Amino acid sequence: MIDLKKLAQKKGVKSAVFWPNWYSVGTIKDFLDNRSFIEPTKNMLPMGLIFYNSAVVQIENSVIFEKIDSKKGKFLDLSAEFEFPLNIHFLSIGDLDPPEDKDRLYKLVIKYSPKKEMVKVLNYEKSHPQRPQEIYENEFNKNLKFGFRFFSSPSKVL
Repeated sequence: MIDLKKLAQKKGVKSAVFWPNWYSVGTIKDFLDNRSFIEPTKNMLPMGLIFYNSAVVQIENSVIFEKIDSKKGKFLDLSAEFEFPLNIHFLSIGDLDPPEDKDRLYKLVIKYSPKKEMVKVLNYEKSHPQRPQEIYENEFNKNLKFGFRFFSSPSKVL
């Protein structure tokens, strides 16, 4: 797991102070093995308010979404699976269509609340990216769909 916010701050990205705590994981297993290290956002700066007590996690490899029942869902890949409660907030993903059972999702970005193990989908794609580095080419505001123009892209950091 990579802490993208800390990496950005080490690289001198001044706007990273406004970012919520933001992590990148390669696989579901990587997420499960390291989720105890995910620190929820505690700042009261603009994005900190929206992400208070949660963090942004982007999953680099594709995952499959499965709906277990009306109250539970899971993400899975070849390495592991992660079950979480489905609630009305899970399906509140702006202008994206909610994922359907058995959908393969690419470039998945979630809001994860460690204390409650709550998941909210922020962004994903249903088509395979053409190049792996495209994961970092989208600007932060595009991934989060909030339209804040003062964030830097992680591609400028890495």
